[in-house]
Amino acid sequence: MKLIEKLVESKVIFKFDGFSLNKDTVIMPNGNIKERTYLSHPGGVAILAINEKNEIAIVNQYRNSIKMITKEIPAGKTDKDPLESDIDAAKRELREETGYIAKDISYLGKTYPSAGILDEKLEMFFARNLIKDEMDLDDDEFINIEWIHTSKFEEMIKEKIIIDTKSICAYFMAKLNNLI
Repeated sequence: MKLIEKLVESKVIFKFDGFSLNKDTVIMPNGNIKERTYLSHPGGVAILAINEKNEIAIVNQYRNSIKMITKEIPAGKTDKDPLESDIDAAKRELREETGYIAKDISYLGKTYPSAGILDEKLEMFFARNLIKDEMDLDDDEFINIEWIHTSKFEEMIKEKIIIDTKSICAYFMAKLNNLI
């Protein structure tokens, strides 16, 4: 069975804060015409950072969209500088949100957090050999840093304490690659 939808037209419905709401008109594999609406995102990076005690850096922050405080690995958008590489964005976000610089940082892979309604591509990195520096939070970021031992991290996923998709995905990508 064919799965590809053929794009007929794409419109930006609304733009805001670096995002846009888009509506595409497509021809379905069966020939029917359908409209697809999705949010366009500039892309992001996420960093699974582990210190010398085998603890993972966790950012605790309030997420208005779900009205709760979440436990997440450091992450951020890649739209601050068009010339910035993904690995440089990961280094920047790690320092901004945790106050640490990684001597060693490697690529884990990518994920699309909610491909049905969002085109965000999230590049994930693994960082170790951390050096203390200064935090440099954005003016709309209010976070607390917590360090969770790798042995406890997986248990917190199992207990549904860590529910953030990028954090779970990066952890298991690192584990599957024998980094944890």
